[in-house]
Amino acid sequence: MKKDPSIQKSTLWKTYTGYNIPKENQLKEAITLYKKATNDGTFKIGKKDGVTSLLQVSPKKEMYQQSLENMGLLIFITGFLGSAFLLATGSILYFKQMTEAEEEIESYRTLRKIGFSPDEMMRGIYRKQLFSFGLPLLLGLCHSYFAVKSGWNFFGTELVVPLLTTMGIYILLYSIFAILTSSYYRKIIKGIL
Repeated sequence: MKKDPSIQKSTLWKTYTGYNIPKENQLKEAITLYKKATNDGTFKIGKKDGVTSLLQVSPKKEMYQQSLENMGLLIFITGFLGSAFLLATGSILYFKQMTEAEEEIESYRTLRKIGFSPDEMMRGIYRKQLFSFGLPLLLGLCHSYFAVKSGWNFFGTELVVPLLTTMGIYILLYSIFAILTSSYYRKIIKGIL
């Protein structure tokens, strides 16, 4: 084990010193000795205004593992909240369209009496669904693109897979809601005949 002066940094209050330990078994032994000597990696700095300051120092592998756990938790929380929001907005749109379908039954009866076929009415409904679900989908895709793009700056890496996954989930869920709504409209139109 030798002292590496390139790792040493000094700030106004502290000096950091790094050591390179080339062998894995020596690293484990050094971590064990370090934890034993410093009360599991924590040691007292001192008291100021009745507050005791403690410094937690961890080996690089432990810090890396801890940062992975923290990032995993952050991704889970944001993913859960995003999914809940996506399901809520999709459900609101779905129920709004179902309500409109019920309110428009008389209009569809009138269109049928005028001579429109069920297929012609469904083409109009598909266009309406494209607008009703397509516009929020487009806005959601733009939002997810810019949100993940800002995450690239925050995390310091490109997150292409999460971006594509997020966009795929948006498209899938909104498509499911649009298909369910269209099938509900089809059922109403068949009931008119």
